[in-house]
Amino acid sequence: MIRRSKPPPAGLAALLAFAGAALVALPAWRAERLPRLIAAAPHARTGLSWEAGGLWDEDAPADPPRSAVLLVHGLDEPGGIWDALAPAIASTGRRVARFDYPNDQPIADSADLLRAALRDLHALGVERVEIVAHSMGGLVARDALTRPSGPAPSVPLLITLGTPHAGSAWAAWQPLAEAREQVQRWAESDDRDPARLFAFTHDGLGEAGVDLRPGSRYLTELNARPAPAGTRIVCVVAVAADVPLDAGIGGLSDAVSRLGDGVVPATSAAMPCADEVLLVHANHRSMVRPIELAEWVRRVLIGPQAPP
Repeated sequence: MIRRSKPPPAGLAALLAFAGAALVALPAWRAERLPRLIAAAPHARTGLSWEAGGLWDEDAPADPPRSAVLLVHGLDEPGGIWDALAPAIASTGRRVARFDYPNDQPIADSADLLRAALRDLHALGVERVEIVAHSMGGLVARDALTRPSGPAPSVPLLITLGTPHAGSAWAAWQPLAEAREQVQRWAESDDRDPARLFAFTHDGLGEAGVDLRPGSRYLTELNARPAPAGTRIVCVVAVAADVPLDAGIGGLSDAVSRLGDGVVPATSAAMPCADEVLLVHANHRSMVRPIELAEWVRRVLIGPQAPP
């Protein structure tokens, strides 16, 4: 099945969508329709889909590639984060797949689903996978790659984009991000069914937000593991401030480092055992969406270090 990603609404449109969603949902609460709405709410999309000319095909390809680039989204991502990047990678002749998961559940549970997806790719005949993971997706990938998964493709490269390897204080605001995700999904839907606003009841209870807090039990355990064997790790760190980046992470002031990309501090996005840390001027989302800013794509994934 082919599905289309829609661009997210602009700020004003998002605000109007939120107001409209509230007005639609309020009568439902008064009529005590909440149980029906929850039961009718769609479940989060889980599993693999393949880039197909700007669309996403949920069916396995008839001619599976031997190697692929796998995109893994982050927390409370309503879709569209890969709209610029996926076609750009595909235009180089690479086959691109994406992995979706119910992102509010414990991160370890999402990593289990990714491990299963890697096994599915292996069963298709995919021998090599390069993973590009945004935000929390980098933790999902690290978790999956540092636990036994059974037969799976080799993963010679993991690129983490704004991943909070040491956590983020913004995790405490996860409920607001969840509300944004569901309202945006509702605003982009064709039917504007109020039940869509209650999809959060099927994708976890916010455990991921707890896991993302600095010093959490989950992060402490994950960061105690060695880096995945045979995988080169490149951490792309976005800095929202307009400052020189030539000096690297160590050359950033404390204030700029704490600001980072506006969501993840620079020092958290730079994994200590990374093989390379690449600094770019962008915020947490623009480091992925405007391809003009994605220097890391050309330098790391499409550049001479990438296989032909």
